[in-house]
Amino acid sequence: TTYIIPGEVFPSEVKATCHGISAACGKLGAALTTYVFVVFQDAAGLKALFLFCAAVGLCGLVVTAALIPRYEAHGIPTLHQKLSVISTKSSLSDQEEGKI
Repeated sequence: TTYIIPGEVFPSEVKATCHGISAACGKLGAALTTYVFVVFQDAAGLKALFLFCAAVGLCGLVVTAALIPRYEAHGIPTLHQKLSVISTKSSLSDQEEGKI
């Protein structure tokens, strides 16, 4: 899901930026976990740590299953159309402010 979903969900105009933000959030989570892992192990022990990791993994599974887009034959073009309207509005407001 880390590489496939962001590449499919975001419209072409903002795909690279949004995919980069998604990847950065994943890297931030990994960096924080590296620190918290050792602190949690020292405080609660190895068994509690592994139970916690299992619980977090199950929560991730549930959240992913609940929030992942359901693709249909007409779903992706419709999604791109909706998101490009948002992108167009943003571009127009930038042009009005003289940013572009």
